[in-house]
Amino acid sequence: MTTARLPLFPLNAVLFPGLVLPLNVFEERYRAMMRELLKSDEDEPRRFVVVAIRDGRETAVTGTGMPDPVASAPPAERAPAEGFGPDPIQTFHRVGCIADAATIRERPDGSFEVLATGTTRVRLLSVDASGPYLSAEVEEVAEEPPPRTRPTRPGPSRRASCGRSAPTRSVWPERPNARSPPAPSCPTTPPSSPTWSRRPPSWTSPPNSGCSRPRTPRPACARS
Repeated sequence: MTTARLPLFPLNAVLFPGLVLPLNVFEERYRAMMRELLKSDEDEPRRFVVVAIRDGRETAVTGTGMPDPVASAPPAERAPAEGFGPDPIQTFHRVGCIADAATIRERPDGSFEVLATGTTRVRLLSVDASGPYLSAEVEEVAEEPPPRTRPTRPGPSRRASCGRSAPTRSVWPERPNARSPPAPSCPTTPPSSPTWSRRPPSWTSPPNSGCSRPRTPRPACARS
């Protein structure tokens, strides 16, 4: 796991990767943080850590860093860890999110309008309050892959439109040790068409038929 030391911005809200976070920065300790971020090059990411404050542990009069349009008096300078108890890390949730400030615009009164986007979840290792604002050593939290779901089998589909039909089940009851109905027998050879035989006429009568063919008499010959 890679670790880094980044400015720490406590909030009464939770930031997630991919969410856009608009901020109205009016306290001096966080103004100093924004001025420090403006010193970096525009091409480089201006990163700071947003961490949620635990319920009931904040003692500050107003929400740290949250918009406060009602306040008109200039904010008093406060120590970096003021309002977060003797051990600030116990006041914060241990998992936060790195924010990348795409827009930091300073107003004439010295406050800032900030538009940041959450990028990566991190875990707080330690909190340092020795500077003009809080900073923290953090390590990146490995994102767990989403749980794999078993693929569902598609239901039987009708394919009448493409010339196929769904498989049909047998109408015979399924009984144990029951024989399947005999398959209909089909003739192996097509039936022959009836043939008619015609007997050729006979010019001679069969023997003992009771009739004879008349013979032609021969002419008589004279003998000398």
